[in-house]
Amino acid sequence: MEIASTASIPSPANVIQATTDSCARRKSMNANPILANSAAIAKTLLAAINADASLEHRAVIASTTSMNVSAILVVMEPLVSTESTDTLATVCQDSPGNIARLTLTNVPAILAQTECRNGAKCTPSSNFLDFACTCELGYTGRLCDEDIDECAISSPCRNGATCQNTNGSYVCLCAKGYEGRDCLTNTDDCATFPCKNGGTCLDGIGEYTCLCVDGFGGKHCEADMDECASSPCRNGATCRDYVNSYTCTCPLGFSSTNCQTNDEDCTTSSCMNNGTCVDGINTYTCLCPPGYTGSNCQFRINECDSNPCLNGATCSDRLGSYLCHCPYGFTGTRCESFVDWCSMGQPGQGPCFNGATCKQVNQTYQCTCAPGWTGILCDVEMVSCKDAALRKGSAVSELCRHGGKCEDIGNSHRCVCAEGYTGSYCQHEINECDSAPCQNGATCKDLIGSHSCTCPPGFQGPNCEYNINDCYSNPCQNGGVCHDLVNAFSCSCPHGTLGILCEINVNECFEGACHHGGACIDKIGAFECQCPPGFVGPRCEGDVNECLSDPCSATGTLNCVQLVNNYSCHCKPGYMGRHCELKINFCEISPCNNGGMIPVHLSARH
Repeated sequence: MEIASTASIPSPANVIQATTDSCARRKSMNANPILANSAAIAKTLLAAINADASLEHRAVIASTTSMNVSAILVVMEPLVSTESTDTLATVCQDSPGNIARLTLTNVPAILAQTECRNGAKCTPSSNFLDFACTCELGYTGRLCDEDIDECAISSPCRNGATCQNTNGSYVCLCAKGYEGRDCLTNTDDCATFPCKNGGTCLDGIGEYTCLCVDGFGGKHCEADMDECASSPCRNGATCRDYVNSYTCTCPLGFSSTNCQTNDEDCTTSSCMNNGTCVDGINTYTCLCPPGYTGSNCQFRINECDSNPCLNGATCSDRLGSYLCHCPYGFTGTRCESFVDWCSMGQPGQGPCFNGATCKQVNQTYQCTCAPGWTGILCDVEMVSCKDAALRKGSAVSELCRHGGKCEDIGNSHRCVCAEGYTGSYCQHEINECDSAPCQNGATCKDLIGSHSCTCPPGFQGPNCEYNINDCYSNPCQNGGVCHDLVNAFSCSCPHGTLGILCEINVNECFEGACHHGGACIDKIGAFECQCPPGFVGPRCEGDVNECLSDPCSATGTLNCVQLVNNYSCHCKPGYMGRHCELKINFCEISPCNNGGMIPVHLSARH
């Protein structure tokens, strides 16, 4: 007799036993025995089989105390094995190998009467005299009614998790950074893409680390590193921050990446007349040799400008010095002393003649003549013009030289000299060049009563006092400064120029002058870089951070990643487009068949 696989026969009283008569009768008919009398099934089921009915109409007759269970005798055949757990054996004493099989059709009602707990599977023994409960995980005991404390037995929770026992199971309270039933899985802390600006996320235990690309910092690489914070620019330069770089705008006079180099302002033409050039900051100083002055030693010092000569003397400029032409009666370097007239010539006479006595009077002298003599030098005999001429053996008209005229004055005479002559008898020609009227090295020619100056090249004027301005035509090129010289000029050339006229522009461009493919353009004393798109700075060293202008859509963007001359918008799930500005309509691609619908779940994971 066959029942459901989980039917329970808890005691020997429940075995269906065929009667002796039934066995004998079936044996005489050379047929298998059948069930004829009452039998208890699952404690409360009473059943009987009508032996006289045909095989097709035989059925279990339930008593009034039985459950509402129906059974049909489906086959009468010998069975040699009773290992199947769903078979009830009925054995005749004289036919030990014959078994009748009865199939119950209302199995759930019978199962409800089993005694195995907590969902365990009940299996009868082979002779149906006992049963066994196959427990679900988490339970033990004959009836599976004892809860197993998995936490105490095997410590299933890993990685520092806390184990909590539950009915038939356990729960692991995972430590930070782990997940899963037994906390074996390291939580992917990088799943939400926390690192910004192209940073690389390294997953840890309950944490993550962002490896930032150059130029960014912060826990999430969210901060554009300020390369200017360390004050790399020197000498008062202005620092401008870029992505992973910076530029220094140098003040005048400084150059190089950090403006640490003081530009060499001295050139070969900076200082003239053998002046020594001393470099400064955006300037230079010329140490001039004696006789020159000016910012470039371009001017010859006129030593006479300080009026060093005294007592009305005439000053002549010399290179680094001067010469004083003293007026009558003065002497010394600066004409500061009187001429000691009386010490000249005969003692006591000086320049005086004919026994006269000399006396110093300020810058001149006075001769006290002996009797019979007169004149400044006592060289005129006190006689008439006629007698004087007679004594000298000359005509009266020739007594006074160089066209002078003799005049009688009392008992004496005197000569009135023509212009340009002097002396008692006009015997001395006055040299107008003695006062050095010609300046700047001009040649003086004495004339009668005047003089003539022959000027050297570069000077003009009656006394050659004017220096011709040779810079009048602006001969210096490329911003060179012209310095007027004597009959010449000199050009002080700016940086990057050479030549007498500063006409040669030196090419300041060199290999590597401009970074990132910038084009170098030579300028006067400098160069200029034309930067490709995405780069700025004097030498194209600054990478423009296009992300600073917030080009990505705020709604659909996780973060903006700075690239070289470009940027990339990393979109949130569900968004697309260059700037993550387009929201994806998943339903437009019709993923569901047969009219089905699927909800769209957006998360931070790609």
